[in-house]
Amino acid sequence: MLPPALWDSKANKAAGKNYEAQEVNRKLEHIRAQLERHNQRISDCNAYVTAERVKLAYLGMGEEYETLLEAFDKFNRNFK
Repeated sequence: MLPPALWDSKANKAAGKNYEAQEVNRKLEHIRAQLERHNQRISDCNAYVTAERVKLAYLGMGEEYETLLEAFDKFNRNFK
């Protein structure tokens, strides 16, 4: 847990060179990179991007995901 005193609100990252601050900043950068990838993928596939779509994609609940039952129903409809 990063103490609030070590947070740089202007830079939106942990301040300092200690291990804890570097680890927090590394994880934040990884999250930012994932969000940017999801944003770009949604932008490439759809006409518009929303924060909700990016959030759901990041959480693994995007529109392209479906339950096993939904996939089975879709398969049966296509099979007919």
